[in-house]
Amino acid sequence: MNKFKAKTYIITYQIEDHTEVQEHTVKAFSEKNITLPLEEEVKRRFKKKCNIIAVNESKTN
Repeated sequence: MNKFKAKTYIITYQIEDHTEVQEHTVKAFSEKNITLPLEEEVKRRFKKKCNIIAVNESKTN
């Protein structure tokens, strides 16, 4: 039986009209749709768009 293992992804993003770039760490089984919860949270909290700069798999799980 093949077991799936969650990977750690680092999402680099910037909130619209903000100067600083931030990072958010997520554990997921695949890279598919992992930015959606972050984008929705930024929209809800700041009423701004979240610009995703990069999604990278962490080398240290």
